Amino acid sequence: MTDHNFQRPPDPPPSADQFEIESWKKQLDLYRKRRGIYMDNKMKLFTLIWGQSSKTTQSKVETNQNNAQCKTDYDSLGILKILRELVFAVMNVNTSIKWRIKPNNLTTT
Repeated sequence: MTDHNFQRPPDPPPSADQFEIESWKKQLDLYRKRRGIYMDNKMKLFTLIWGQSSKTTQSKVETNQNNAQCKTDYDSLGILKILRELVFAVMNVNTSIKWRIKPNNLTTT
């Protein structure tokens, strides 16, 4: 997942008057505030997803090769993709087991 690209306001020109400088400072404060809120929310979402996972699920996610990068970047979408892969892997195993069962519940090999 790529982060939202917040655009830092350009520096005021050297010939800027006091009003332009104050306006630029307000824009810079707003830029920093929005970026801070975004990063805070990103970390909260990652922590929420991770905290709702069972210990078993967490250990399976940790074996994935992309897990370290997801944790470093607080990549919630990356963790959800890993979880989706795990769910579909389990579903495929369960489906293949069902096809091996005969009506009298005996397995065939």
